[in-house]
Amino acid sequence: FPRVAWTVPADVLPPDCIVDPAADPWVLAETLIRISRYQSRLRTEIARRLARLHGALRWAHLGFADFTTYGEERLGFGLRQAERLIRFHHGLERFPQVRAAHQAGALSYTAALLLLPLLHETTERLWVNWAVGLTHREIERVTEFARLFALPGADQSVLASWADGLLAMGFAQRREEPGAAGA
Repeated sequence: FPRVAWTVPADVLPPDCIVDPAADPWVLAETLIRISRYQSRLRTEIARRLARLHGALRWAHLGFADFTTYGEERLGFGLRQAERLIRFHHGLERFPQVRAAHQAGALSYTAALLLLPLLHETTERLWVNWAVGLTHREIERVTEFARLFALPGADQSVLASWADGLLAMGFAQRREEPGAAGA
């Protein structure tokens, strides 16, 4: 395959994220982390504004027949992605500890999306404390199991008690720290 050279226009990235693509791998890695942090803040802001536009039916004022068409033509993404972003925004509004962990960079967008359907005001702290520092797959493994019990119409207090017990019994144990085994 021919090698493809690519550049990002300088006006797209903040000055601290512009480096030579042939730079030292450590410099590139640090730059990617900074870009990811900017991306996270941008995604949160897009979600907030998208929820506002959707909730007020502003897309109709812009001349679009439906929200899906607006998203596809103006934003370049489909209805499912728009719905995920809106759910994400509403979840951050409802659960302040998730919002704080996400803003601090301790909880990713995808991790928050996994947790939000399972949260209750009484268990938010437990779930967030448990999830911080885990990988997406580790969180997904437990939340897949937990969703089996989060049936539509289920009493939230029962779900809260179940989640509390799940975390307390250690089903959702954190992975062992290196060197902790046998200590």
